[in-house]
Amino acid sequence: MTDRTDQAFDAELAHVSAEIGRADTKAGLLIGLAGAALAVVGGTVKDSSLPLAAQIIGGCGVAAFCAAIVMLLLVVRPALGGSTPHGWPHWATCTPDQIREQLLEDQRADRLCVLARLAARKMYGIRHAIHFLLGGIGCLALAAVTGLALAA
Repeated sequence: MTDRTDQAFDAELAHVSAEIGRADTKAGLLIGLAGAALAVVGGTVKDSSLPLAAQIIGGCGVAAFCAAIVMLLLVVRPALGGSTPHGWPHWATCTPDQIREQLLEDQRADRLCVLARLAARKMYGIRHAIHFLLGGIGCLALAAVTGLALAA
């Protein structure tokens, strides 16, 4: 390989690894925000008697928030390799001699593929979770309006 190819591999591996870190940070932040929103909703509705329509719509909003949290938890769930022989989970199953032998081969292309798939899976999970959160926000807003309209 040329120096330019080596540099390109190293740059892409660093970029994809950084994207994975950003995805985990985003997911963690969204889990916290969604949990806080659910706590506020729970605290708000526990002392009020909402009309049935508002309760049903609000329940759909809470369900959407819960679905988003589950999706985000799947995003931050550690990927321990499974059947893919890459990274530290794989090295944990090897002897020192096996590690030395495998490191003689340039595995950056394989590693880049694995990391890129992981990053894509995480970003798609975040995207779907945001859709759930937006739906939940809409349902909760509609429940509030419905509750106010039917209470008047």
